[in-house]
Amino acid sequence: MKALNCSASRKIPLSIVSGTPRPILVTVCFTLIINLAYAPAARGQFDWTLTNPILSQAAYGNGTYVLIEPTDWIETSHDLTSWRRHHVGVYFNSVAFGNGAFIALGRNNLESDLIFRSTNGVDWVKQQRPDGRSLGQVRFLNDRFVAVGGYSDRFIGVFGMILTSFDGISWTVQYRSECVNTFCKPPALLGVAFGNDTYVAVGDAGLLESVDTRSWQETFRTPIGISDVTFGNGIYSSPLGPAARAL
Repeated sequence: MKALNCSASRKIPLSIVSGTPRPILVTVCFTLIINLAYAPAARGQFDWTLTNPILSQAAYGNGTYVLIEPTDWIETSHDLTSWRRHHVGVYFNSVAFGNGAFIALGRNNLESDLIFRSTNGVDWVKQQRPDGRSLGQVRFLNDRFVAVGGYSDRFIGVFGMILTSFDGISWTVQYRSECVNTFCKPPALLGVAFGNDTYVAVGDAGLLESVDTRSWQETFRTPIGISDVTFGNGIYSSPLGPAARAL
């Protein structure tokens, strides 16, 4: 099986993993880490059986693997064999590692749309952010953290935004949707990737491109929307096969 980069890949069609053309999405990091940590049954080289469905995302750095659950617990390991669960009191939805720190997005019982930072994957500190809008994904791309998100509201429409940070402490709003009445262009952003010297953010209406994360241009629109994006072998790809394009 070809090695996959968990820091740069999240969702891909299951057919890439299993060799079958079923239109189901899985998390790349989830599949590989579960294989190593929880020893699922393997039938052949490309056929895997998951035995722990509660883990959603993973990151590695500073000698520590971090897995997040859809609860306010996480799991850590230094060797992929022995694992410890930690109650962090935060419901994380995305995690990434870069420049010596883990960064996670999530919420607790009192606040939502929070950014947390940790150097060991166990002790997390809430960070100040310049905007209270919802963030759904963070990735470490090139030399910086890039977080994307947005929301949809029946009264004020939809909204997309992009934040960046080099250390996970100081964050800058690099992009906000342009809104006219209740229509924002483009709406919520769901995923981001980097390759060929270009950052690409995707969402409900298409994708944006940037060479420096400061200036973004909409270059592709689709009425279906794109839920995520990855980069590999010179091509950006998404769970929507027909929407994948090479830059």
